[in-house]
Amino acid sequence: MAGRILDDRFHETCVVEQAWQMFSARRTEADYQAWRHQRDWTAEKYRRFDRGERMPPDWRAGA
Repeated sequence: MAGRILDDRFHETCVVEQAWQMFSARRTEADYQAWRHQRDWTAEKYRRFDRGERMPPDWRAGA
């Protein structure tokens, strides 16, 4: 049973790695920068919410 679980886990890892290679081959640095910007903005938004602050009236997600 343990061998089967390890085989399944290994297979799943290979599938994910292959999918990541296909996905990342089509991404540009601008794609990754946009993702980082969105990640950072979302983190800042939740920090503000946690502190009870309102969002500025001119805020735009992803801007």
